[in-house]
Amino acid sequence: MPSPWTVRPRRRLCAPLCGLLLLTTAAAAAAASAPAPAQDPPAPAAAAPDAKPVTLTLAAKRGDTARYRSVLTMEFGGQEIVVEQVRKETVARAGEKDLALTLESEGGKVTVNGNATDLPAVPSTAVTLNRANRILTFTPESPDDGVLPRASQHLVALIERVVLPDRPVKPGDSWTTEADHPGLPGKKVTITTTYIGEERRPGADGPPALRLKQTVEADTEYGARALKGETFALLDAATGELIASQQTVTGLPSPQGPIGWKGTLQRLPTPEAAPAPAPAKKEGS
Repeated sequence: MPSPWTVRPRRRLCAPLCGLLLLTTAAAAAAASAPAPAQDPPAPAAAAPDAKPVTLTLAAKRGDTARYRSVLTMEFGGQEIVVEQVRKETVARAGEKDLALTLESEGGKVTVNGNATDLPAVPSTAVTLNRANRILTFTPESPDDGVLPRASQHLVALIERVVLPDRPVKPGDSWTTEADHPGLPGKKVTITTTYIGEERRPGADGPPALRLKQTVEADTEYGARALKGETFALLDAATGELIASQQTVTGLPSPQGPIGWKGTLQRLPTPEAAPAPAPAKKEGS
């Protein structure tokens, strides 16, 4: 029986880079067990002792869209590799308890030691979530494109999605969820999320955003708890949607061996709708 981490290798260096573009938000590169340095997330302000509990749930409705820019940095063979990508999420269906999303890459670029190459858009991925942002199903259009196995694509999706609490929480509260391991039947992926507190973004109107930290750990063929992901995220307090995040990943299985990176994800402004054309004037008016 083939390993769940095995695919049919058939591409050069940019293939591993394009492979992680196929995942949910991310774009990434060839094998490296140690990610390149990236800026650490800012330390959150101390929470007020009388901070009120907050309740978070995804408030998305059918037809909603969001666009994100991701930037991932890693090292491979002594070279610094930076991958930039823009991705669009569209809510294809919105039920009372769950959502169906379509994730589409809009392309990007990879820069190796200062030399940039354009990256094309890649096939879409269908994801269903519950209203706590927990992944229920993950179905890439091309589950095996010769770059990354579907199991690894699914693991990255689990790292990226910040799971919301099922109860009101105060700063310092944590909750742990488990997901079935997509590559090791009978094993679980452990997701621990902590609410840090409110954070006012410079120049932002409205209520403060909410900062959370999430860690993900899972066994892989490289050993127990060999895969580790850590994310610091800012969420919209009204909708539960991601505003921005910083992420560190190590030990993701790939045909080249364990890979890792550090990266950022930033929501892009929603394009303003074009004004409706003025009605044509009637002749003689």
